[in-house]
Amino acid sequence: MQQQVEKLFITTCDRILIVLLQQGECTNNVLAESVGVHPVHLSRLLPWLEENGLVFSKRVHGRSLRGGIRRVNRLTRKGRELAELCLRRVETLKMELSEKDVCELKVWAEKL
Repeated sequence: MQQQVEKLFITTCDRILIVLLQQGECTNNVLAESVGVHPVHLSRLLPWLEENGLVFSKRVHGRSLRGGIRRVNRLTRKGRELAELCLRRVETLKMELSEKDVCELKVWAEKL
């Protein structure tokens, strides 16, 4: 039930920021796996996060599954501040909610 509530109020971009806050620098593949999205979906979201000054992404030479260049992502200062707010929102949503509360939240969220 709590996961349903989190899905209503925590976006994939929020989860990306939270993972980067908790894990530090991550490659695209590690980040996608930790967030629970396909790497292609992640690669579509990262440019938006970069353009908005939340994530810094760089290419590094090294070992990757394909043997070439890989991308490493980290939070900017602005991204870190937003990630901390997102994490607080997640913690707030983890408070014990009754089934009735969850149903009311779903109805409210659908009206948005």
